[in-house]
Amino acid sequence: AILAEASSQIRPGAAPGRPAGGARAGRGAMHELDLNTRVGEYKVADIVALVEAELKRWHCSGYTRITRALEVTPLGVVNLQAIFSKPSQEQPVPVAVVCVYFFFNTELGRLTYQFEQENVLHTVGGQSLAPGQFEKWLDRIIGDKLQVRQMQMLATPFEESRLAPPAAMPGAALIASSPSVESSKEEDDDGAAMPRPPVTTARRHSWTFEQNTENMPLGTLLVNIFDAADEEDEYELTHKEVSDLLYATPLGLADWDIKLLLTSATEFDTGKIEYKPFVAQAPEIIEALRRRRADFEAKRKDPTQVGIDAIELCYGEEIEEVARAAREAFAAVDAGGKGELSRNEFRQCLMS
Repeated sequence: AILAEASSQIRPGAAPGRPAGGARAGRGAMHELDLNTRVGEYKVADIVALVEAELKRWHCSGYTRITRALEVTPLGVVNLQAIFSKPSQEQPVPVAVVCVYFFFNTELGRLTYQFEQENVLHTVGGQSLAPGQFEKWLDRIIGDKLQVRQMQMLATPFEESRLAPPAAMPGAALIASSPSVESSKEEDDDGAAMPRPPVTTARRHSWTFEQNTENMPLGTLLVNIFDAADEEDEYELTHKEVSDLLYATPLGLADWDIKLLLTSATEFDTGKIEYKPFVAQAPEIIEALRRRRADFEAKRKDPTQVGIDAIELCYGEEIEEVARAAREAFAAVDAGGKGELSRNEFRQCLMS
């Protein structure tokens, strides 16, 4: 939980007096060092123990912490990170955490540290905070973060579009519980990634929507469209075919809402969808999505503009950690190093 909420940190900037090369302990170096690795005369495990001994002297009993060694610079400076948080039974994943970056110079045997992106560099055994002030310092940083979150809604347009389905809305549970994975790219039957065409029609039959389709019930319209696309009468279509049909049909849905609609379809390991159950429940879900979108647009009069700096401040490390986990999952499946996965492999990696 602590690591998940380390997203509110950014890489510390340059600070006077910092060991050369020791400023990159935040983002971009998320792989922990092996504790048995030796750096000069020191083992990484011994350096972590030095940091832990210093942290114990802080007497921050109200906080939970983890300590990890992140990287070694070319000049032999070991960068470490200690993350402090206050999880509780009511809120096991804390809203805000504090990162303290430590820098151990293996040539001088000197340990320094800084709080988050602050410019002041403290030295263990030298210039530092007065005894008993460390926990108050952590409280101040977390208080500042919580105050910023209350003053401004730090949400991107993408996050605003991912609204939780309103309570008691028909079809909301189906949308929320679907295991399917939406994707901005689709793939052909051989598994190769292909950009989604903007609009397509059925392969065997063509139709026009000008012929009284506006008076046709939505359920009947979808049944006719999907039956026409199923040339082999298998009652199954690929995810790409279902996606193309939904985008080609005037459902009155935004792009993201169509993607949400797709998540309610159960996709088999073969990449195909049994469309009959999907078509049966689709009208109810579409109506729920339309109402939710209308409510959202009515409330979104003056949206707050959130810059990239604010996003990095709150979610920078979380994004890095998710990217690292995704790369490792993809690499584990792509044993041959081809750089490509089938749709089912890709889904399984994202769901792992």
